[in-house]
Amino acid sequence: MTASAQSGDNRRLKGVDSLFIIGLYTIPFDNLSFAPSAGWATVSPFVFFVYLLLRVIIEPASILIRPRSAVLYIVASIYILAPIPFGQLRLSNAMDSLATLFLGVTFYFSLCVFLRGEHERLVKMCSHIAVAYMFSLAYGVLEILTYKFHFLPLGQLFDIVEKRNYGERISFSFTEPSFISMHIFGVLLPVVLVLNRAAESDFTVKAKRRARSAFWGIMAIALIFGTSVRLLIDSTIVFLLLLAFGQIRSLFGTARNAVLGIAIIAIVGVAVTPFVTVGKFDRLSRILEAGSGHRAIGADLSLQARAFRIQALSEGILQDSHTLLFGVGMGNAYSLVNQGAAATLGKIPGLDKNTEVSSALKLNDNSFFNLHLRVVAELGLIFYLFMFGLLLRGGWLLYLLVLSWLYMQFDSYAFFGIWLYAAMSPMISNANGEARIKMSSDRFSWGKGGKWRS
Repeated sequence: MTASAQSGDNRRLKGVDSLFIIGLYTIPFDNLSFAPSAGWATVSPFVFFVYLLLRVIIEPASILIRPRSAVLYIVASIYILAPIPFGQLRLSNAMDSLATLFLGVTFYFSLCVFLRGEHERLVKMCSHIAVAYMFSLAYGVLEILTYKFHFLPLGQLFDIVEKRNYGERISFSFTEPSFISMHIFGVLLPVVLVLNRAAESDFTVKAKRRARSAFWGIMAIALIFGTSVRLLIDSTIVFLLLLAFGQIRSLFGTARNAVLGIAIIAIVGVAVTPFVTVGKFDRLSRILEAGSGHRAIGADLSLQARAFRIQALSEGILQDSHTLLFGVGMGNAYSLVNQGAAATLGKIPGLDKNTEVSSALKLNDNSFFNLHLRVVAELGLIFYLFMFGLLLRGGWLLYLLVLSWLYMQFDSYAFFGIWLYAAMSPMISNANGEARIKMSSDRFSWGKGGKWRS
């Protein structure tokens, strides 16, 4: 290849990398009215797919940045596709499962191609994600002001832009309030942990400040305004994990910042309480007042419907050993919900009166609210344990445990968390749960000798 041709390819690659950066800024904005999905309303996976496609066209060898992953993908694809025709095939479900998994995998490969195993590119990516979530924080503040002061023109604009508008129940730029946990713990938390390990420089200091500001800003507003019951539960679990791994300080930077941050949140919380609509945590109050077990679940119809899908799927999986070990194929898991419905209806009182439960049995859709069970149902326990073992080899145990908890109530193959882990963990060694880069570089002010700060 001539020097001029090489120069032209380099310019094109830089231009295509700009598309990847644009994709990073779309990650927090997954409530767009024009998004093709009826559920998780995101366009990000499609942006990353186009990026990967263009990169492969310009530089075909780039897809081999992780050759073992490419081979594993081919083998897994054969395993995944083979049983589909032999199940109770529902074409729309099969296409949905395959499409979301394909988009998740292409996101993973787009990360690998962009990062190229270089930790300065990892920090660059994390800094862009931090800024993206700062925009999401500003978007949420604008929502609060709009609905509190009844600014009609902006309210109408939100109606046009958003696929789901929750009004005064703030969801920032996310699909719904329950997605706040997935974003701040599944995407933003690892960004904070990675940036915390970078050597001090003007660039990294600003990036850390933005990431921490976005993390605490979104969390504080969501908790003060009572927008998500799930966030209360997830925060407790995640902060216990951070405490166990000695990583609480990473979210503040210093002990002084920790005290100051908690004080500010408390003062702001007290100050805005008179302006916050009373009863934001009515759902939690009803659940707590109902007691424990099935009575608590029955106190909230939405929670009861989710519990039904999870329990029914579990019952269906356990009905025979072949299903447990090998699954029923992509898109066929709905049949297991139907098989386990009778046993579940007998175990949880009041399900027969819940319209969301009856509609779930009629729709036969792909919503199961638990990725662990979905993988076992569609691909089997053997495949699940094999893939989980591969993820464990990444070694970033803290992040993997956080994701494992989050996916107990979320089931999309395409969501960013698991793929971010898969792409970043080979670049990171585990040291008491901290993100520590193995490689070295002489760029981005990585401390003495270009090393990642220990």
